[in-house]
Amino acid sequence: MAFEAVLRQEMGWFDEVRNTSAEVGSRLTANAAGVRSLVGDTLALIVQNSTTKVAGIVIAFVANWQLALIFNY
Repeated sequence: MAFEAVLRQEMGWFDEVRNTSAEVGSRLTANAAGVRSLVGDTLALIVQNSTTKVAGIVIAFVANWQLALIFNY
């Protein structure tokens, strides 16, 4: 979406110092890398935590289901 927004700018927009092709390319690269790392790391952490919790509950129920019911609530 950011790249599409850059492509729709008028020619005069690229004449400004902060809007040169190198600056715009650098910003797009940094934004894409930031989003990718944020989504990837966050999603991996959520999956890991959910799996650990489910495994812990299963182990607790296998060991002693009465005690597991008490501690899970």
